[in-house]
Amino acid sequence: MKVLTTLPLAADVLPSGTRGIPALTGIRGVAACWVVLYHIGTNLDAIAPALPVRDMALVRAGYLGVDLFFLLSGYVLAHSYFRRADTGMGSTLQVFWIGRVFRIMPLNTFMLLLLSLLATAFPAPFWSDAPLAASTFWACLLLVQSWGFSNPTSWNFPAWSLSAEWAAYVVLPLILLAGRYARSAAIALAAALASLLVLVLIMLTLGEQNLHHVWLLGLPRCLLQFAAGAFLWRSLDLGLLRRGNPDAVLATGLCGLAIAVAAPGLDLVAPFAFAAIIIGCAMESRLANRLFANSTAMFLGSISFSIYLSHAIIINGCKLVLARTGVELASPPAAALLVLTLIGAILAVSTLTWRLVERPGQDAGRWCVQALGRSRLRRRKAVAP
Repeated sequence: MKVLTTLPLAADVLPSGTRGIPALTGIRGVAACWVVLYHIGTNLDAIAPALPVRDMALVRAGYLGVDLFFLLSGYVLAHSYFRRADTGMGSTLQVFWIGRVFRIMPLNTFMLLLLSLLATAFPAPFWSDAPLAASTFWACLLLVQSWGFSNPTSWNFPAWSLSAEWAAYVVLPLILLAGRYARSAAIALAAALASLLVLVLIMLTLGEQNLHHVWLLGLPRCLLQFAAGAFLWRSLDLGLLRRGNPDAVLATGLCGLAIAVAAPGLDLVAPFAFAAIIIGCAMESRLANRLFANSTAMFLGSISFSIYLSHAIIINGCKLVLARTGVELASPPAAALLVLTLIGAILAVSTLTWRLVERPGQDAGRWCVQALGRSRLRRRKAVAP
């Protein structure tokens, strides 16, 4: 069985008073679709063997969307919380963790419960590449499955990367503190590049030429790129490329990514290309706005977390239906129609879970943050002379 790997959550809900960056939301939507395309491609032998698209370079390299999201999450969370931390690290971390728990846990819990019901009703070996045991269920529920406690790809196995990013949230205070010592754009940029170079050196030392790793290298793959994204934000905050041409930076990143995708063995170029793409989007270049700030990309970005947590279950459900019915799609048109239907189902289900699970969870998180703020205000008034 081919294991699906996927993208982690990017921080798309910013604290009150923090301005969002439309192109960064849109690029998350585009990347989510890229990863879904990759996952469909890796399962075409079981779903639509008549289609040759799984051999296309763009489809084969879709797992690189994971690395884009690790970098993007570090960037957006630094953008969201670095300045806020200056007024008090403790209160900032309280707001941060409340937001993360209510942003991530409702949908993660819902999908785990749904998967447990489906796996009980329709036992099938492809729901997971590991036994669906109670011990691994609790690890996945708490998002610690990638921390060495259990099989990281058990149960809703795309969530391995979300678990890795959960670890990055734990070390976020250290990253924010380190960012304070980067007092020039050059130093911050050097720290970002150094983080990526350390990742490359780890891979090359172990004889690896690609980033497609979940087990031993999953955590460093996340942590180093997450840190690079945070330092990347710090470099722009301190004036990097203030007079530069963001369209040229974005175009350079896209060209670098095209090389990494097209040329076998150049995966390790991709994180540096992603860094340039994020800079171009963050500087809101005209090209970035056309590509990633349009209404379609923005909508896909808004539901990308639901796409992330639901699409593997839907793909495996499709495989189950085909196996139970004995349908074989021998002609390319029929196979293409099935793939389009599958993509439509993923988008439809993701839209529903976004509206019915994600958004209520976010609203509950905002209510808790506001209640915390009111409680602090009452305490301050109580001790005021």
